[in-house]
Amino acid sequence: MFNSIRTRIAVSAGGAMAFTLLIAMGMTTSAFTDVNKQVTEKVKLQLTDATITDLQNTALQQGLNISNQLNPVLANLKQARSIIELSSETDASADLIVKQFTAALEAQNKAVFAGYMVWENKTWPQQTDLNGEINLDSELGFNSQGYLAPFFSPNDQNSFDAVAMESFSNTELNSNGERKDDWHLMPYQTGKTFVMEPYFYPVRGKQELITTISQPIKQNGKIIGSLGFDLSLHELQSQSEGLARHLFDGQGRILITSWKGITLANSSAGNMVGKKVSPALEKEWSRVQSIAKQSGAGLVTFGGEEYAITAIETSDAPG
Repeated sequence: MFNSIRTRIAVSAGGAMAFTLLIAMGMTTSAFTDVNKQVTEKVKLQLTDATITDLQNTALQQGLNISNQLNPVLANLKQARSIIELSSETDASADLIVKQFTAALEAQNKAVFAGYMVWENKTWPQQTDLNGEINLDSELGFNSQGYLAPFFSPNDQNSFDAVAMESFSNTELNSNGERKDDWHLMPYQTGKTFVMEPYFYPVRGKQELITTISQPIKQNGKIIGSLGFDLSLHELQSQSEGLARHLFDGQGRILITSWKGITLANSSAGNMVGKKVSPALEKEWSRVQSIAKQSGAGLVTFGGEEYAITAIETSDAPG
């Protein structure tokens, strides 16, 4: 029948299936093994069945591992948002709101290296100086138009400095086909959690692949802004390399991608990080996405190689 079995495991996180693919960050994991032994047809079939079971189990387990890394970030962002929304309902000062978000950032692990808030509507009492003029402190993140829009940049005191953002409504498309300021526009316009397609950004002095996870800020049910965490994806590459060493006697290969097919990690080709998946796999990507929407670990064969594909929910979208 055949003299070798080539198998691959794929864990594809379509995320947010109940809402929209645009707020998903996908994860794809693949592994393969070659078996070059002459065996009977019956043993071959048994071996194939066992390998397929291993593929599915590994896909599900790997999906769980990745989900366990992402879920705390989503939960912490949701908690920070709840605290800040409560403060806005009690007319807390802008200074207190900024301090609350800074404290939330300081409590995150090092993968969360920055954050932001954008307030389209003011909820705090107007502050004036001794001359009765409105006082907008740029150190809190007020921009020249009077919007509270701080970007929280890490400093050398293990904390964060608030820097005012002048623009957060840029609708020009980036290389991933998203609006450049979708990190704010998507949660602000849809009321849902949004996960940006990965992009390179300077982190602690070097370029790293990151994503922005953002949520809307609401007051009495009305969306008045957004907030989010910037999450470095740098560690995924070393994790994929470590996992590959334990897959199929060290013959495994781990590929982690976004929902749109941007490579987040490739255990056998680190230079592919930030690039699209291979042309051959890209041709089948809509099929991969379709299978990823199904429950469990679906099986599919591309070019004579078998993939097990499952999905990871990444939205945690608030109602």
